[in-house]
Amino acid sequence: MSSSLQKILNNINGDSAPVELQELAGSSKALVVSMLSKISGQSSGKTVPVVVVCESFDIAEVFLHDIYYYFGREGVHFFPFWDVLPYDNFSPHKGLIAQRFQTLDALLNQQARILITTPNALMQCFLPRNDFLKNTITLTNEFVGSPDEIRQQLLNSGYIQVDVVEELGEFSTHGGILDVFPLNLEKPVRIEFSENSKVQFLKPFDIQTQHTDQTELGSLKILPAGEILFNQENIDFARQSLPEYRKECTPEVLLRLRQSLQKKEGFPGIESLSPLFYPELETLFDYFPDEFLLIVNEEKNVNKRADSFYQEVFTEYEISGQQNKLTLSPESLFLTHRELQTQLNKHVSLVLNSMNINNTAARTVHQLQFVDNKSLRHQFESAKATSAAGYMVQLLQKWQSSGTPVLLSAKNQTHADGFQQLLDDL
Repeated sequence: MSSSLQKILNNINGDSAPVELQELAGSSKALVVSMLSKISGQSSGKTVPVVVVCESFDIAEVFLHDIYYYFGREGVHFFPFWDVLPYDNFSPHKGLIAQRFQTLDALLNQQARILITTPNALMQCFLPRNDFLKNTITLTNEFVGSPDEIRQQLLNSGYIQVDVVEELGEFSTHGGILDVFPLNLEKPVRIEFSENSKVQFLKPFDIQTQHTDQTELGSLKILPAGEILFNQENIDFARQSLPEYRKECTPEVLLRLRQSLQKKEGFPGIESLSPLFYPELETLFDYFPDEFLLIVNEEKNVNKRADSFYQEVFTEYEISGQQNKLTLSPESLFLTHRELQTQLNKHVSLVLNSMNINNTAARTVHQLQFVDNKSLRHQFESAKATSAAGYMVQLLQKWQSSGTPVLLSAKNQTHADGFQQLLDDL
């Protein structure tokens, strides 16, 4: 079966007709995706991201950890939807925005090998690529400029100035020292300038002790800190756009918005007003390179989830409209479920299903057979073998002679070494 699966995957590319694999059990889907990613990278000679669409956040997380097992973590990314409802009066968590932006950065720099996402996230519109790139800051030890220059860049990129840096998206300045906690790093970084405004060092530091690490960074990339960036260009666009919404809300609401723009102050839930700040929003599809492989996991469930999510968006839109605040149309913030389905049908290369489904779509269908270890227990009992280890060795020899690759998993390296010794002895 493995050789036939390898042959199937070898023929999948962005230009081929969609292929559907059925009767995939357990983590076998993640195994298929890992194999396909390695094949696509070898055949093209460049990084071709494999994008997997799962129906929900929970299923996507399980799929992600299965991918870690088979493929490792390098080049593997997860692009989730916000952890708040559409039109909510709360903003998404900084850690989640960090995860989203690290994924966007990996896509734009051809560093994403496998990307897991959901229909909710694919339907969402957010800041365009040009704004993302323009507000990404890169520093090196060769940088010459004042801390105030970096300070202004950080403010334009959505960072908040504080006295002491403690959380993602914050920065502080104290004389010739600037501390910043980039969204793409696990630790904040201290930047010290010399008297002639040259960067002396870039060093991570501990939040609790404020002590810098011994390791010095050669360069520092700082991703934008928010999905709404309060720089002058975006504020000017928002001021010009506000009069168009006079009929959508009360004069008091418009006044509060004007005051927020004047003070360059955000507020919880401002992300639902993103069309005010950008002439045109984009979706995750716009961040994908020209060549990528799209995989839909459980197609029926994904389409059903997209439909129910858009209904949820409309429900929240109607509730928000009754709360005396500016509420923009769902079409300005999300793709419709039908638009998403059109995009998926246009780009899909592979469909993964756990069951045997009669599908009328024009695609090649392969039914595979994955079994769990219950069958091995039954075989062992029926064979009345006296040694479980000896019986397993016989099975391994049988699989090896038939050309079937075998992946043996151990809890840790010590157990793996012990298992290896056992096999050698037998």
